[in-house]
Amino acid sequence: MNFEFNSLMKENKVDIVASGSRKNNMAAFGAVYENANFKLDHFFMMYDDRFSPKGWYMYAIPHLEGRIEIMNCVPYPYCPKVKELFFKALKKRKFLMNVVKAVDSVTCEVRDSRAQVL
Repeated sequence: MNFEFNSLMKENKVDIVASGSRKNNMAAFGAVYENANFKLDHFFMMYDDRFSPKGWYMYAIPHLEGRIEIMNCVPYPYCPKVKELFFKALKKRKFLMNVVKAVDSVTCEVRDSRAQVL
């Protein structure tokens, strides 16, 4: 498969067409915690406008044995606050607070991915 960016090709000349705004329209911030007491066959998803506004979400999934990945996803215009909202949720939501409190090593990896649709 060949990718061609910023092309003006006609839709009937290609198999896949993608388009969208050039602006940053969402952001995700999260961390992987070690030694978390979180079962490998579980998944946690939270919709809470205080931390993930306008119907966006926060999730926690097993990330290899003994690790848990917690990620918060927010839409524009909340992108600059994604990190702040992530840590606020960890402090305010009892489930997340208990998971994070139970770890030996606090954050072993932090990801800050600002997705941009081109």
